[in-house]
Amino acid sequence: LLEKGQKVTIFDGKGVGGEASGIASGLMHPYPGKEAKLSWKGKEAIEASKELFEIVAKKTKSLNMLRKGVIRLALTEKQKATFLQRSLTCDDVEWIEDVYSQIGIPQEICFPGIFIRSGVTVCPTFYLKGLWEVCRAKGGRFIKKNVTLKDLKSFDQVAIAAGRGVCAFKECRAEHLIKLNKGQILKCQKPSYLKLNRSVIGKGYIALSQLNDICYLGSTYERGFLKETPCLKTAKGLILSQLSKHFSLCSEFKILKCLSA
Repeated sequence: LLEKGQKVTIFDGKGVGGEASGIASGLMHPYPGKEAKLSWKGKEAIEASKELFEIVAKKTKSLNMLRKGVIRLALTEKQKATFLQRSLTCDDVEWIEDVYSQIGIPQEICFPGIFIRSGVTVCPTFYLKGLWEVCRAKGGRFIKKNVTLKDLKSFDQVAIAAGRGVCAFKECRAEHLIKLNKGQILKCQKPSYLKLNRSVIGKGYIALSQLNDICYLGSTYERGFLKETPCLKTAKGLILSQLSKHFSLCSEFKILKCLSA
């Protein structure tokens, strides 16, 4: 919109990246779901995102903002068959017979998987703040303030971005429009012997960060939660129980912080 000469003002009570987007692990790839089916317009979406990443990297000089490539584990016989098929029909997907030997994880039971070349892990904090700097340079305005639609009558058009903040608008409170879930992740120190250079997704994930010795374990998907604030006991219990099924060493990761939104 800014590049088309429109005037744009963004309102957010918590600031840039102040909610779930700011604590996300940053995992992105176009093959989600149990069968790793290519999302509708998935390749186009990844390419459009990468264009933005490049713009932000040039503007902010944050060259370590991205980690390229994502691995998905095939955890069932059905997944093995469907993932193998993806590798035969998709040019950015490569079959890996033994994921653990490739990434240096000692494991008694080894799983195959796919390497998604087009996948990336982006650092949300750097990216979101950098993206805003690009927008500001093009004439965008940002106001850290909670607003109602009544406050915005002077604008020609108003768009409400999907997220936790929509609940502040009475027009979006109907039960069928939005339901909130709580997500928690664990910021951890990687064991020194772990030669992991790509994020790995199984039941849960190990996501790399821009720092070589820091990674994120995730995530919870909590319905009916009582508080939005982090709960280390709940997060640790849910996340490690998922990951331990195929990453027996996840309990060795030193937990530095629990994040939630």
